[in-house]
Amino acid sequence: MSIHLAIEGRTVDAGTQGVLAGFVVRAFLGQGNRPIASSITNDLGAFTLSIDAARHAVLEPGAVLTLGLCAPGSDTLFFRSAPLRLKRWPREGLTIAVPDAARFPSHPRPVRRANSSSSAAGKPVG
Repeated sequence: MSIHLAIEGRTVDAGTQGVLAGFVVRAFLGQGNRPIASSITNDLGAFTLSIDAARHAVLEPGAVLTLGLCAPGSDTLFFRSAPLRLKRWPREGLTIAVPDAARFPSHPRPVRRANSSSSAAGKPVG
């Protein structure tokens, strides 16, 4: 027997409340690094995650989920929510409000170029 859990929500910019369309939303069990479900936000910023609850033990006492976002075309998380317990799930609907600081970091990440070491960082040349 399998039990599926559907999580519906939307993503918005925390400052403007504008929708974040085309972003990848991933669900993680606790602080794990392997997603247990993923979805892409539509033109209204809405998403639906379908989780096999029995397989991933999300209904166990004390189990928590975290939700992460990736920009379109990227596999790198730029935002991750605080842990969410199912028994304290928001009744009015789930909205992930992403601060500008998460979308546009003030300190750029190191740039890795072809034919460079993994520790190479700095401004692009050229």
